[in-house]
Amino acid sequence: MDEQDSLLLIEDGVYWALPAYSDQLASIPGRVFALEADIRSRGVGNSTLECIDDSGFVQLCVSHHKVVSWF
Repeated sequence: MDEQDSLLLIEDGVYWALPAYSDQLASIPGRVFALEADIRSRGVGNSTLECIDDSGFVQLCVSHHKVVSWF
């Protein structure tokens, strides 16, 4: 991942927003986002990540040349 890349945490991936993983997330180059609905549904309330909604998810997809997803 490079500085111009973005990482969106979705589904159970939002658990990386927990304080125990803050050092690992801080070392990632680029921007890191979390899907707001997944943050709320899993009770990960004190996230310091930028939360986005579904339309923000779509905007990230169309604003980047390549999209890679792992489920």
